[in-house]
Amino acid sequence: MEKQESQIEKYFTRQFKKYFKSEKEGLLLKQFSASYTGMPDRDVIVKNLPIIKVELKRPSGNLSPRQRYVHRILRSLGVEVHTFDSKEEVDEFLKDLHNDYLMKMRTRKY
Repeated sequence: MEKQESQIEKYFTRQFKKYFKSEKEGLLLKQFSASYTGMPDRDVIVKNLPIIKVELKRPSGNLSPRQRYVHRILRSLGVEVHTFDSKEEVDEFLKDLHNDYLMKMRTRKY
């Protein structure tokens, strides 16, 4: 992994932990599949929300043809997939995700 891509991965992880402070709220898992290449880097799991797949790229980085194919397949199966190559995109995504989490928690019936 290139240094710039590694930096955005570290940033994503730090920011995620700021919004979701415990494992009871959310998990950020590193994805690795030896048998199926092209899977997104991270699984974002937040309480009461669908699992989201996230691919992190260096600034202006491009998906490989295999990654584009796998992302298309995942989306056709109803999986939400995002690709980010900047801190600003990460910030916007996590802010929106946290707001969705708060809304879901407020409207959840016990």
